[in-house]
Amino acid sequence: MALEDHPAVGRIALDCDTLIVALDDLRITVYTAEPGTQGTERRALAVVLGAQAVAHLAQGRDRSPGGLRPRQNSW
Repeated sequence: MALEDHPAVGRIALDCDTLIVALDDLRITVYTAEPGTQGTERRALAVVLGAQAVAHLAQGRDRSPGGLRPRQNSW
């Protein structure tokens, strides 16, 4: 189990599974929250806030919901 600190929704307890594709270097990491827990609700809220942030960026706005700003590249 992993505890993730999301800047808008707080700490989320998530299970983490890594799926490995045979004969390839591809790995897929899947994070899930236990059904019926506060983690499920917070994860769902984080998904909505992320979708809204993408919509705001696509419309040329410089701020996303919750006062979050997209991460700037360091290069």
